[in-house]
Amino acid sequence: MLSSSLDVGSRTANIASYVLLGRLLTFAMTGIALIVVTRLLGPTQYGIYTLAVAFAGIFGSIGYFGVGSTLNKFISEYKQLKKNDEISLVVSNSLFLVVSIGIVLTGLSFIFSSQISQYVFHTTSLSYIIQVISFWIITAMLFGAFYDALLGFVN
Repeated sequence: MLSSSLDVGSRTANIASYVLLGRLLTFAMTGIALIVVTRLLGPTQYGIYTLAVAFAGIFGSIGYFGVGSTLNKFISEYKQLKKNDEISLVVSNSLFLVVSIGIVLTGLSFIFSSQISQYVFHTTSLSYIIQVISFWIITAMLFGAFYDALLGFVN
């Protein structure tokens, strides 16, 4: 019994060290990318970029509606009960909801990009930025859904 506890502990420590290493590398790469992007764009363009990314993040979060928590909870619960059909149903319904809302939000932000650009940037000449970033909305929503679904399978 003691041997199996040590095996579990050493495996857990091994996995934790990989997670820590991954987090540190991600932190370092993000910091370097931030410095490079800031230097390449300059203060004005970087400010526009930041506002556009914030816009996509806000709409992506609003459209997400907590679907990730639902996926995480029910996938792990149904996995323990070995209800694979229920897992399939929860995942497909959640992804349908996320994709539907994501398409609507992406379409609305694309259609109203001139008005949004006027409100955010005080000019309509930058509406192309909103149009490009609007596709980030559905991408962020899908990433969040898949991430939380994978967490549900792990738990």
